[in-house]
Amino acid sequence: MAGVRSARLAATLFAICFSTTVLAQEGGCTFSQGYWKTHFEGNPRPAQNIPWPVAPADRFTRNVPWREVILNAPSNGVAWYILARQFVAASLNVANGAQFTDVIGALDETRILLEASCNGISSADQATALALAGILDDFNNGLIGPGACVAILQP
Repeated sequence: MAGVRSARLAATLFAICFSTTVLAQEGGCTFSQGYWKTHFEGNPRPAQNIPWPVAPADRFTRNVPWREVILNAPSNGVAWYILARQFVAASLNVANGAQFTDVIGALDETRILLEASCNGISSADQATALALAGILDDFNNGLIGPGACVAILQP
């Protein structure tokens, strides 16, 4: 348990002592779902208290706030949440300036599927949902599209 506390303390001190600067890239760049989960307006860590590039009124999917989807909703293998998390991260990346021509079809198909699946994704659509989540995950992690954002630490 002491090792866990030490690791948390080190991570906290690191976040307090360093800020991150993202190097500009032509065509933008993408951040992973994990980045958006830890970088949001209201985060108690100053270096991670960053407003999302989407107006609060537009941050809903199936009447669920995006912050709830990213931060609190357990995926537990539920295809709707797996897909919704990747969709939220991809949408934030696009709003942040990332070039998205490589995934425009996947984003449109995902939006339609999520909006049509208020009671969860049907078993007939499970494979499609997980395939779309994989495409958006690749985009968010920089494997397709403009590439992942390169960050440098500054004391």
